[in-house]
Amino acid sequence: MKRSMDRRNFLKSVTGAATAVAATAATAEARDATGVAEVSPLAAPSSIPTRRTLRLALAWPDNAQGFSDFCRQFAARVSALTDGTISISVDANQRDGLEAVSRGDADCYCGLEHHHRVQESSLSFFAGLPGRNAMTGQVFHNWLTVGGGQAHWDNVAASLGMKAMAIAHSGPRAGLWSRVPIDSLKALTGRTVFAEGLGEDVVRALGGEVYSGPSDTVSTALADGRLFAAEPGGLMAAVAAGLPTHAYRHSGPGINRHGVVAAFGIRKSIWDTLSDGERAILESAAAANYHETLAFAASYDALMTKACKTQHNIAFEELTREVQDAIDRVSDIIVAHVAASDLHAQQINASYMTFRDASQSFDAAAPTATS
Repeated sequence: MKRSMDRRNFLKSVTGAATAVAATAATAEARDATGVAEVSPLAAPSSIPTRRTLRLALAWPDNAQGFSDFCRQFAARVSALTDGTISISVDANQRDGLEAVSRGDADCYCGLEHHHRVQESSLSFFAGLPGRNAMTGQVFHNWLTVGGGQAHWDNVAASLGMKAMAIAHSGPRAGLWSRVPIDSLKALTGRTVFAEGLGEDVVRALGGEVYSGPSDTVSTALADGRLFAAEPGGLMAAVAAGLPTHAYRHSGPGINRHGVVAAFGIRKSIWDTLSDGERAILESAAAANYHETLAFAASYDALMTKACKTQHNIAFEELTREVQDAIDRVSDIIVAHVAASDLHAQQINASYMTFRDASQSFDAAAPTATS
C-alpha cells in the first residue's frame, strides 16, 4: 500500500494529464481493496476559449509609420484585450482590402473606405469629405456614435458582406505640399497631384492630373518632379510620409481639409460568430485607438509644425481665396453627385449634413473665453 501511495503522490506532482491518470489508478486500487469503488468529486469542466487568427489586408506598407503604425496598435490592442484569443496577422500593401476579403485572401482589412468607393460610392462619407463638407475628426466620431452615422455605415457595409468601424484619423491641418507656390488655379492646371478619395475628383475638376502611383512613393515622386503637389491627410500623415523632406511649402486648408479616417472592416459572417463580449472588445478597441490618434495629432501639432519650419524650412501659407472657393464649389458638386447615387446615399447624406450643420451652429453659438 505504501508503494501505491508513493506512485499516487508522484503522479500528482507532474502534469494535469498525469494527475488524471493518478485518480484513475487510485479508484482501481480502492476497488481491489474493498470491492467498492470510491467516488471522487467531479472536477469542474474547463472552458477553453476559441482562438482565432484573422488575416488582415493592410492598405499601406507595414513600416511602423502613420496609418500602418495605428493599424498595428489596433491589432495589438485586440490581442491584449482578448488575452490572445483573437490575433491578427498582417498582409501589407493591399490597397483594396475589400477586394482581398471578397477573394477569400483576407478576413478583414485596414484602409480608407475611399479605397472601396468603386464597390460602393457612399462609403466615402465614412472616410472624410472634401471642401467645406468636411467634419473634424472629433465631430465625425460624434456623428458615428450619437448621430446615427454608425447605423448607416452598418447598412452599407452589410450589403457588401462586411462590418466596419473607424480606428484611426490622419489628424487635422491637411494641406497641399509642394515645392513651388500654389498661388492660382492656373498653377494646378495640367499638374499631377496626389489626394485621397473624392479629393481625386476635385483635382480632376480643377484641371489637374491624379497621381496613380502607390502612396508610399509620394515623397520621392515629389522630390524627382513626377508630382507637383500632395495631400495625404493631416499634418501627422504628411510627416509620416516624409513630405517635409522634399517639399518647400504647405498650402492650406487643402482639399480634404480635416484629414481622412482609417477603417477596420471584418467579414460579416465572422463578425456574426463572435460573442457579444468579443464584439464589444473590438468596438472599444477601435474607439480607443481612434481617440488616441486624435490626441496624438493634437498634442504634437505644434511640435511637428515647428520641426517642419526649423528643420526643413517649410513655409506654411494659405491657399488663395480663388483656389479655396474653387475647391469648395467643385467639392459640393462631387458630394451631391455621390449623395444622389441611391437611396442609401441619400439617407447617409441627410444624416451627415444635418449633424455637421448642427455641430457648426453649436460651435458658432458657444461662448468664447473672452465673452
